Amino acid sequence: MKIKVLLGNFGFGLGVTVISTIQMIVVTPLLIKEVGATVFGAWVMLADFFVAMQVFDFGITAYAAQRIASEYNRGNLKKVKGNFWASFLLVACLSMLMGILGVGLGEFFVKTGGLTAQDVSTITACAYIGLVAVGIQLIGYAFIAPSRALEKMLSVNVASFSAAVVGFISTIYMISAGFGLYSVAYGMLIRSIINLVGGVW
Repeated sequence: MKIKVLLGNFGFGLGVTVISTIQMIVVTPLLIKEVGATVFGAWVMLADFFVAMQVFDFGITAYAAQRIASEYNRGNLKKVKGNFWASFLLVACLSMLMGILGVGLGEFFVKTGGLTAQDVSTITACAYIGLVAVGIQLIGYAFIAPSRALEKMLSVNVASFSAAVVGFISTIYMISAGFGLYSVAYGMLIRSIINLVGGVW
């Protein structure tokens, strides 16, 4: 085990956690004031589902990282590529299936919450943005797997930290500019895109 890599992962992970916590503390009252407690509550239910979706890759990328490391150590680059593309396709299919499930659940949540037609329209649009963000995040995990396997996590960690910072700043800016609930949805999307870039890089 490389202590330098471990400490780097820990440091960046801690930084992302701290920023995410600060964002939650700062954004929550601002967003409640902007859109109201009822709309915010409906979004929180959907956001919890989005968070759950991001951790359910069913161990595909973790297993892919193990296989990639094993084949790389054997010098079998053909199988390294094969394992990467297999995990990529599996995660892509999984993200689409979970997206379909998310659309169904999102429709149920917003239509049974006693919201106005305008609120339902806004939350539905934000839910679609959130689902795209989750899909991008899941696909990003497939690109991160080789970096984990080869213990080359610097670009991934930098991207993750940058994504947290940029997502936070973007969300605050959009709330102040009057984007309402779209602020957090687009903040999620921006964060996912930056994480994907880090994984690909």
